[in-house]
Amino acid sequence: MNSKFAEERPDIVVKFLKALIKGAKYIHDHFNESVEICSEFTGLSPEVTKKAMMFHYYNVTLDQTIVESLNKTASFLKSIDVIKEIPDWNKSIDKTFLGEAYVELG
Repeated sequence: MNSKFAEERPDIVVKFLKALIKGAKYIHDHFNESVEICSEFTGLSPEVTKKAMMFHYYNVTLDQTIVESLNKTASFLKSIDVIKEIPDWNKSIDKTFLGEAYVELG
């Protein structure tokens, strides 16, 4: 999402982040049921779905793990000339909304 939208509709940004946080928590708390839901939605077998889901990081954070992943992705995109430079994530990402979403969720 872009900064203009976030400035104009901060309430929607926080609601969206709260939904992501709740979804991640649901997957952690009900992993096997989440596998079944994803399997039905994608048409993949539960076994394939579970294997694929095991590779994902179901946390809504902006911690060092996420920053490293963003850097790896950005480095790859730069290497294939999709982007010109790797963003400075400290300038590009506003953590305020995420903090607000967690506060509202308690």
